[in-house]
Amino acid sequence: MACVTRFRVAVTAALIGMAAFQIHRVCATYDFLNYDDGRVLVDHPELYNQATLGQSLKAIGVTYFPREEPLLLRDLSWAVDSRIFGFGNPHGFHAVNVLWHAAVMALFFLFVLQLTRRYGVALLAAGLALPLAIHVEPVAWIMGRKDLMVTAFGLLMLIAVARMLDSPTRRRQLVYYVASLLLLGLALVSKISAIVLPLVAMLLALLHNHLRGKQAPAAPLRATDAVRAVLLFLPHLALSFAVYRWYRHILTAYGLLDRGYTAGPLQHLGTLAVLNPLVLLRYLHNLLAPPAMRLFYTWPSLNTPLTGWHTLLSLLVILTLLIGIVGLYRRRKDLLFYLLAGMVLMVPYLNIVYIGIWMANRYIYFASLFLLVALATLVMEGMTRQPTRVRVGLVLLLAGFIILNGTRQFAYRPHWRNNAQLWSYEMTRPNPDPEAFIRLASHAYTQGIRATDPTERARHFATVSATRAAACARFTPDQTYRLLFLEALMRIVRQEPAADRRAALEAVAAINPTFDAVLWQLTVFYYTEALKQEDPEARDAMARRALDSYRRYSEQTPHDAAFLQRDASIRREFLTDMPFLKDAIEALP
Repeated sequence: MACVTRFRVAVTAALIGMAAFQIHRVCATYDFLNYDDGRVLVDHPELYNQATLGQSLKAIGVTYFPREEPLLLRDLSWAVDSRIFGFGNPHGFHAVNVLWHAAVMALFFLFVLQLTRRYGVALLAAGLALPLAIHVEPVAWIMGRKDLMVTAFGLLMLIAVARMLDSPTRRRQLVYYVASLLLLGLALVSKISAIVLPLVAMLLALLHNHLRGKQAPAAPLRATDAVRAVLLFLPHLALSFAVYRWYRHILTAYGLLDRGYTAGPLQHLGTLAVLNPLVLLRYLHNLLAPPAMRLFYTWPSLNTPLTGWHTLLSLLVILTLLIGIVGLYRRRKDLLFYLLAGMVLMVPYLNIVYIGIWMANRYIYFASLFLLVALATLVMEGMTRQPTRVRVGLVLLLAGFIILNGTRQFAYRPHWRNNAQLWSYEMTRPNPDPEAFIRLASHAYTQGIRATDPTERARHFATVSATRAAACARFTPDQTYRLLFLEALMRIVRQEPAADRRAALEAVAAINPTFDAVLWQLTVFYYTEALKQEDPEARDAMARRALDSYRRYSEQTPHDAAFLQRDASIRREFLTDMPFLKDAIEALP
């Protein structure tokens, strides 16, 4: 970096950040989406919209536990957004997402420059990152804030580690070491996937001399260097482990980790061995030669059948990775760092402990940057060492990469503008996920409820019915019961006869007896009907059905702080209106 002035570096980083902001600034005009935006953010004014920022900080850090995703720094950023732009204003949350992404792109350039001291490689890597199609999801979706923040703080941590390794004095080394520990803490409370960052730091310490050219790429590693790298970052590992234990405790208390996955250890390992290589292969496809992007990937997953060919392909992917790791270890330890770092960053998304979503483009937001550095390194070497025809080929390949990613990004981003556009788009994908139908119908139902004009309400409700019919023609009842539930809700809104409303709700409960939303509606229905009954026996029967529905609802609902407050209030209402149920109410768990 001696030949690269600080001014030139600062200007380049600023220009890269400005370019990233300009590319995605249209996202600042987008709306909330009924896919976690409501459940995690909008439905919690007690966290993000208190009277003062201090009260929000207290609610986020002290009062409201347990809760889903207790990501303290991400939540703090939302509380600040709410104070500046207004809690109900989606544009503020989106605009700040774009700013975080711009900061990540600038930090990425600085990270590569710090790591390699090669301005051309850093500039090319950042240039390749700007048009990536996989960036749309974490940037255009408010829920992508945690991916943006963990990447920003992760890059800052690794910059601090690299500077520590470069520092000539003990004092400066200590300063950067402490900074790396603090930045790791910030990354951990932005997104829990940061627990693997100490492993990346160990790899960086072990291979730093190879990355900087102080040792030949093929020079062997010493066991003492590996031990020193591990010992150096033991405090970071301890911090990651402590935060992980705290985070897991909160999610367990919330009830999020129990989703009925019952596979034994050997069966689970077999599932991981087949599915994860296929997932990584699709990620590579989305990165290098992206097809049309989508939010829901229905393959590979537990719900799709796998054949012997899939198993064979998984084995080939694993074998290729092993051969690549061995080959890079022997010849190119600088490139080995990028491969291993990218793989380590993907570990939290491999469903090793908890089965969740198998594939999402936001998951590779951070890891993809390391693959781009490796690509930029190879291209720059090829441009200086290879004959003209090879250089021309490399230029054409880069142009194809940029054009294909750029056009995919440009085509995909507008679909995130609002619910109608995103879910309509997802419904038209090959092998669509039933969730897209459910989300579109839910949006239409909400619009119908809000409509004051009867004709407009009828139009939205007709969309719900049409979407349900289209989904039921393609999917099983187990996949579409939430659409039937929306039909039941429309019966309630229309004030249809009680028998029809009850039959519609019970039909949904028969398909999925653990569906919390229908159990709550059954609670309300039976409770209301009990109050109407003049005959004591009929009233008692209805009241007990209401209480039984509420008990089942409670069993299926995460017991966060808000639920516990609501639960106490509901029990008091039961006791006030139906004192004859006192023993049964007191027996509730």
